[in-house]
Amino acid sequence: MRIIGTVLLLAVSILQEGCLRTSHQIASLERERFKTPPPMVYAKMDLGVRLASLKSAESASRDIPGTLDEAKIIRSESSPVKRLLGNLLAYDTLQDELHEGFGLRPSQIEFSDQKYVIPSHEWLVSEFIPYSQKYFAINDFDVTGEGMDCDNVARLFRNQLVISNVAGGRAGDGDIACGVIKVKQNKPFGGVHTTNSAHSLLIIRTELGWQAIEPQTGTVATLQTYPNTDYIEWLLL
Repeated sequence: MRIIGTVLLLAVSILQEGCLRTSHQIASLERERFKTPPPMVYAKMDLGVRLASLKSAESASRDIPGTLDEAKIIRSESSPVKRLLGNLLAYDTLQDELHEGFGLRPSQIEFSDQKYVIPSHEWLVSEFIPYSQKYFAINDFDVTGEGMDCDNVARLFRNQLVISNVAGGRAGDGDIACGVIKVKQNKPFGGVHTTNSAHSLLIIRTELGWQAIEPQTGTVATLQTYPNTDYIEWLLL
């Protein structure tokens, strides 16, 4: 009986070890699967497409900026001619869209590059954000303190977009038109409660206009409807 009991305990131990290994293998495969973001799919916009996310009806009726190819390259700063003619020309830069459409002063916006590419909105919400949320979950990237708080999550989300842009093959055409914003969280959004203090999240330009993204939950809203647009303090693109 003692021998039989020993054999049974050994069999149970082997089975438990096998199940544990299988569980670890599955977790490892999951981490490997979500190691690299999906290649970016770029917006395909016609010059006649209207920008729907600007605040005023007058702004919303203006044509979308001219683009150079299907990657939708947009320059970050106004040309001398545009600055001279002012409002006589349609918005042709990211700076103009953000300033004239949402009241962001040039001094509040810092551009890291001269040209930016525009991702497909459908790709963003159907592929990239689900990937990002799964990536955060399987790697236990929860907001836990100063070393992993809202600004860290926002930068990580954007860095993944950079990798997607490289994987999509258009990094040579420009950086992704997505930036980290610092706002005063006066109103709740995307599962983040009102704190009346500083909070970081992102805005991104797609063919449907500017969108606000809460990377902690994957919530997306047009910048027009994002409740804290008026409390944006600065933007790094």
